[in-house]
Formats: sequence, C-alpha cells, structure tokens
Amino acid sequence: MYSFEKISIEKNINSSYINQVIALFKNHHNSLIDDYYFCKEISLENELIAFIEKTFPHFYLIFLIENNQKIFIGFVYLYNWRGNNNYIHSCTLTTCFDKKYWGKHPVLAGKTFIKSLFDNYKLEKIKAEVFCHNFKVISLLKKMNFEKEATLKNETFKNGSMIDIDVYSVFNF
Repeated sequence: MYSFEKISIEKNINSSYINQVIALFKNHHNSLIDDYYFCKEISLENELIAFIEKTFPHFYLIFLIENNQKIFIGFVYLYNWRGNNNYIHSCTLTTCFDKKYWGKHPVLAGKTFIKSLFDNYKLEKIKAEVFCHNFKVISLLKKMNFEKEATLKNETFKNGSMIDIDVYSVFNF
C-alpha cells in the first residue's frame, strides 16, 4: 500500500523528510531539471525548499506502507494547473523514486496516485514532460497508460546542448 503526504517546511508538515527529498533530488537531478532550473547564486537546498513551498499543497512525499511502517520511496509534485476556481481541466506532474524501489513500486504507486487525482480533482487530463532520452521514465509512463502527445523540438538546454522534451498524457475516460 502507498500513501501520499504533503510536505511544507514553513507549515512544519512532514518537514523531517526534507533531507531525504534533497538527497533524492540530488541523486536524480539529471533526469529532473534542465540548465535553467536553479539559480547558481543560491544553494540547491535553499532553492529546493523554496520550490516545495511554492508548489504547496501539491508537493507530495510517497511512502510505501509495509508492516505498519512508512518507508519514504519518492516524491511527486503537480504544477501547470489549467482551469479555474470551478473546474480544473488538467495539470502536469513530475515524480522521482529512490532507485532501490524502481520496478513495480513506481507503477503501482503511480496508478494509485493518478486515480486519486482523477477522483479528487475531477481532472480530464494529466501530463508529464520528459527528456526524450529518459527511456526509464517513458517506459514507466506507458505502463501507467500515458500516451505520447507531442515532441517539443529543441525545447530546452541540458548540459549545454538543446534537447527535445516529450509530452505524455493520460485521460480520465
């Protein structure tokens, strides 16, 4: 079983996990961010904390529940909300899992999270943007019934070179 819990350092919600989030982000930043993501003059830790607060309440810790214990296995955050106060049409998500939990856990947790988003927000669509060379995430998205919608050519810079970003979506049918 999986649980998804909000995090906020300012509101002291699951703030004891911030170091684990930072460590996971550092381990996987090459798959998560482009060359523009963070300001070079501010520490990665402070920038990430500010980002978590900015996305609150839509930055979630992912826990595996085994033998009545919560085990931190990753995070997911939502952004780029489309709609208005009465109706939310879509959002974009980004997720990251600790490498030792790759395999079945991202798929099972992902399907659970996607269902809860459709149920709770009545969304029509959930998107994910992924660097075109990130085959592990693309495979994960396909296992969760995401379909490729577009390739954004030369969309950003990564390690000083232009790269494409693929957009995958899953619909609430």
